[in-house]
Amino acid sequence: MNPFEELLKELSLLIGLNLHSDENNVCYLWAGETLKVQLEQDKKNHVVVAAFISELGPGKFREEVLKEGLKANAQFFPGGILCFSSKNGQLVVYLLLPIETADGQKLLESLSTLINYALQWQIALQEGKTAPLSLASKPSLPHAFGIKP
Repeated sequence: MNPFEELLKELSLLIGLNLHSDENNVCYLWAGETLKVQLEQDKKNHVVVAAFISELGPGKFREEVLKEGLKANAQFFPGGILCFSSKNGQLVVYLLLPIETADGQKLLESLSTLINYALQWQIALQEGKTAPLSLASKPSLPHAFGIKP
């Protein structure tokens, strides 16, 4: 059994679901009814955990959401990195875990954090907001070398 399959087996025991990867070495699960989560091993031996938050149609709203996503990424929130998938037109949050140091418990903790973060974004977008309110209240980090944007 490869390390990724072993991790899925450990995670399965912790959450009580029978998880396995498909022929592409990808495992999908649903968090609630609307949040699709993908687990896979990349070529650099990381476990990639990604949640597909919401489709974003072209236009000003998408531009504003992506701008807020960049701000959130710059603030180093522990939930993951926000990006836009042009393949399916969705806002996605992902994180990487080194497979050699990961175990079922670490994967579960990371997965829980990512899902919580993704759900905050999903709810905000459903309400027509460009970012979760919790992000707006966070102070921004000082700019490098005192340079203001």
